[in-house]
Amino acid sequence: MNKYIYLKNDYIVGYMEGIDAPGGSWIEPVITLPADIVKNEYFYTYTASPETVTLTGVPRIPPVNSTWDIVNGNWIESRTLQEAKDAKWESIKEERDEAIAADIAYAGNTYPADTLFRVYIAAEVVRREHTQVATNIDIVTADGTRVSFTSSNLKALSEELISQATTEYQYAADLKGQVDAETTIAGVDPIDYGDPIA
Repeated sequence: MNKYIYLKNDYIVGYMEGIDAPGGSWIEPVITLPADIVKNEYFYTYTASPETVTLTGVPRIPPVNSTWDIVNGNWIESRTLQEAKDAKWESIKEERDEAIAADIAYAGNTYPADTLFRVYIAAEVVRREHTQVATNIDIVTADGTRVSFTSSNLKALSEELISQATTEYQYAADLKGQVDAETTIAGVDPIDYGDPIA
């Protein structure tokens, strides 16, 4: 069987075996071809004179947010700087919201911190302040355990929830400031939500 390679801008993008040459941009090299000629994660290039096949550092699978530059034969960034900034801010907001909704520790127990729980606690605090309710109330932890709360305990839990959310919002805003200040996509991409307490 004869072996043929298909070229684009000297990059080997196709390989086949057959008896007759398929024509077009298919070439039948004389030299021995690498076994992974179209399976390596990086492209090979072909030079006719002298006949050589060289492994490049250009990935065969496109990097994220890249398109193939036909003229130069390479992957190039497909986003504008503003598009990269907008996408990073959306990512930061998603991580911020996830962090706010994560369970919260209070007085030795862990409680849910999703929107429904926050609204319920805040509403109960307001109700007690307006009606002067003095009896305790059972609040259910994240693992389903009932814990008795006084009105002052309930208000303290509400304040803890507010403080935790405020920390996350302020941290996200600080990251937004970093994103806005960057002048290159390479500077925007590494900005990560991380941990605002760290």
